[in-house]
Amino acid sequence: MGRRMREQAIKQREEQLRQNPIMMRGVAVEEMANGKYQSAYEHYQYLASHHHHGDAWRMLGFMNELGMGTSRDYSYAKTCYSNGIKYGDAQCKKELQRINQGKYLSKEHQENIVKYFVGIYTSGASMTNMMTGNSFNSNSGSPF
Repeated sequence: MGRRMREQAIKQREEQLRQNPIMMRGVAVEEMANGKYQSAYEHYQYLASHHHHGDAWRMLGFMNELGMGTSRDYSYAKTCYSNGIKYGDAQCKKELQRINQGKYLSKEHQENIVKYFVGIYTSGASMTNMMTGNSFNSNSGSPF
């Protein structure tokens, strides 16, 4: 496939993802499991800002706190957790309380997040979750 065709295919795929937030969540799971943090960050950012997914705000909080796919930014992590609360993610309240107490996520937490996504992706549960829209609902809790 030529360069131009690849670029068009990528552009077309991204447009499909923008129109299907459930599919975008599944792609973000796959990207996290495969260590493509910057791309996963971009997809969570889109889900959070355009579709107001509370769980996407939570993931952005984790990623900003740990510097996964972005630079470490505790202030923005707090903003993400606050937005997650606003959009219905109960776990974000616990995360915001934790970070406000000066208890930040560590490298060990990052490893647990990656294991969490690898487990979802390799178990095949991500397909079910993509179809139902329950990838990271408040009932699934924290990956820690």
